[in-house]
Amino acid sequence: GQKKLLYAPSGHTAPQFAGISQYTAAFQDSHFLLSIGRVLLIGVVQVPLMLLFSVCLALLLDARRVKARQGFQLAYFLPYAVPGAISALMWTFLLQPQLSPFTSLFQK
Repeated sequence: GQKKLLYAPSGHTAPQFAGISQYTAAFQDSHFLLSIGRVLLIGVVQVPLMLLFSVCLALLLDARRVKARQGFQLAYFLPYAVPGAISALMWTFLLQPQLSPFTSLFQK
């Protein structure tokens, strides 16, 4: 596993030992360094924002004095409830012989 980190692929032959030359080449590449900076920036900005947003949403869902508490709960849980309900209705429709469009296909 970790030995592979120091070997460079060389086509169809066995990998050649490269040492840390691959890493020095990567850290000298300006595009690689810019991409590392972008990933760090996203982590520094997105993680705190998502934490703040999730804490605020949790407080809204749990608060007893919020006027639109039920509205927040509905908006939060509805996307999880609707697909299950639609799926149950579809399977009920498909499995009833009087209503299913597939009944005629499977009858002799």
